[in-house]
Amino acid sequence: MRVLERLLVLAVLAGLAAAVVARLESVIAQEEPIPVLAVPVGTVVAYAGKATEIPDPEHWCLCDGRPLRRDLYRALFRRIGIAHGWGDGSSTFNIPDYQGRFLRGVDHGEGRDPDAGGRQAMGHHGNTGDNVGSVQRDMIQSHKHDDSGHQHWIPIDKKVTDAPDGDRHGFHGDGGHHTDRGKANLGDPTDSGTGAGPARHGKETRPKNAYVNWIIRIR
Repeated sequence: MRVLERLLVLAVLAGLAAAVVARLESVIAQEEPIPVLAVPVGTVVAYAGKATEIPDPEHWCLCDGRPLRRDLYRALFRRIGIAHGWGDGSSTFNIPDYQGRFLRGVDHGEGRDPDAGGRQAMGHHGNTGDNVGSVQRDMIQSHKHDDSGHQHWIPIDKKVTDAPDGDRHGFHGDGGHHTDRGKANLGDPTDSGTGAGPARHGKETRPKNAYVNWIIRIR
């Protein structure tokens, strides 16, 4: 009897597996939205498609900072609240605006973000400091360029004008040089100096990157 029971269980499992596979094949073939029941509301994912062609727009939305109604998106509002902006302050709230931004994990006091305390709100009345939803401006770490000394060759061959007291002050010579420490504005670099080829400079400091559309599950 136990053998028969096991066979029946295996048959049922095999039937369920076949049904799941058939359903997935149907979804892929017809480009139907994949069920999102296992994905928590408020989850953000990278989407490689167009922002105007987000699949299943009833459940997913571009992270563009738009306001949503609190009564229509209660589950999302319970999850993210006004972390990214309080909307109109009563009936709406803002979803994240990740357009043109890199994402960074909340520091939680670990010290990996030395400026966590100065982070600003993404939207009106949104979270600041070491909390989800806060943002930072672009920045380059403070540093110094040390000039260990350089030479200036100064030809000395003229006299200065008469001083007010009538005395004639000046200097005369056929040249000389002076070594000193100082500052220099060198302009934009033309070579990286590291063997990596021509230097790249522009309007911001950034790593190599690729564009995606960040989307959030709203229902």
